[in-house]
Amino acid sequence: MSWVWRTTSPLNVPRLALAGCGTISDALSFGGEDSTAAIHSDITEIWGGDVWAITNSLNETKYGPSGCGTISDALCAGGESLYSTEIWNGSSWATTSSLNITGRWAAGLCGTISAALCVAGTNNSTEIWNGSSWATTSNSIDPVRYYFGIAGNSSNSFIFGGYNVTLNSEIWNGSVWATTLAVISNRPHCSGCGTVSAALCFSGGLLPTEIWDGSVWATTNSLSQARTTAAGCGTSTAALCFGGEDSFGSGDLISETEFWSSFSSSSSSFSSSSSSFSSSSSSSSFSSSSSSSSFSSSSSSFSSSSSSFSSSSSSSSSSSFSSSSSSSSSSSFSSSSSSFSSSSSSSSSSSFSSSSSAKIPTKYYAIASIYQSES
Repeated sequence: MSWVWRTTSPLNVPRLALAGCGTISDALSFGGEDSTAAIHSDITEIWGGDVWAITNSLNETKYGPSGCGTISDALCAGGESLYSTEIWNGSSWATTSSLNITGRWAAGLCGTISAALCVAGTNNSTEIWNGSSWATTSNSIDPVRYYFGIAGNSSNSFIFGGYNVTLNSEIWNGSVWATTLAVISNRPHCSGCGTVSAALCFSGGLLPTEIWDGSVWATTNSLSQARTTAAGCGTSTAALCFGGEDSFGSGDLISETEFWSSFSSSSSSFSSSSSSFSSSSSSSSFSSSSSSSSFSSSSSSFSSSSSSFSSSSSSSSSSSFSSSSSSSSSSSFSSSSSSFSSSSSSSSSSSFSSSSSAKIPTKYYAIASIYQSES
C-alpha cells in the first residue's frame, strides 16, 4: 500500500498565508491574503469532502493566522500585527481573549478550543490556551521559526521545517521543548499535520513529501503542484493541502486542493460467481459448477478458474468442450482445467462449445491505468 496526492475541487478564493483545520472529509480554511483584498482576508470556506463553500467570515481580516480544531469547533489565533483570537462554533466566529504576544503570525497552533498550544511565529515563546485565556510559559524554542509544520496537541506536539530553520525539529511534552531530527530537505514556508509519532510535512516550495514515523523522516510521493504558505490538515495517512503561492517565481495565488490518501492494488476487485449452464434432453445432460473471475490491479490480470462439465447418459457416445481466448492491452486472460466426462452405451452425440474474447470491463481497466500512471 502506498499514499499519493490527488488534485480535487479548488478553493473558491485562492489565498496564501491562510489557516486551516479539520480532516480530509471535513475542514475549514480562513484568513490569509487574496488577490482582491488590500492585504488581509476574512474569508472562511468549509470543506464537505468534495467541494469548498464560502461561509460566514472572520470578524477581523487576518494575514498569516494560525488555526486548529474541527469544522464545528475551531480556533483562529494571531496574524500579522494582531494578537486577537476567534472561536468558530460551527456557523460563525466570535472574538475571545487575545494572545499575550502581539503580532504573532505564521505561528504554529494545535489542539482544541478547550486546550491549545501556540508557538513561535515571529516570536520564540509558547502560549497555552485553557479554553478561556492564554498563558505564556517559560519555555521557548530556539531558534525562532515561522511558516513551519506542526502536529499533535497541547500536551504532546511536534514542530518541523519552516523559515529560518535548517536544523532540528522539536517535540513538546507538555512542559518543555526537546530537539529531534530535522526534515531531510530545507523547507521554508511549509505545512504539516498528524501526531508526534506519525506526521506529514509537505509544500514549502518543494514537490516531495516527507513522513515521520516517530523517530526518522523519509521522503515519499510528491504533491502535484509545488507551493509555499499553503494550509494543511488531517493525519499522516489522510490529509489535505490547499491554497498557497506558486513556488516557481510567478507569484500566482493557488486555489487547488490536494488530498493525501492510500492507493491499494488489492482494493479494486471484480468477481463473478455461480455461473451455470444446463441442458437436458432424452439423451444427454450437462451441468456446470460455479466459475469465478477476479481482477487485481497489482498484476493487471483477469483469470477464470476451473469450470467443469459432466454428463451421464445411457445413449451419449461423444461430447466435446472447446474454449478459445484472446487478451486485450496489458491485461491477460487465462482459462484453466475445463473438463467434460461421459459414459455411454450407444451412438448418439451431443456437444458443448464456447468461444470467448477476454476483455477487462472498462471501469476496472481505468483503475489499473491510473495506478500504473501513478506508480
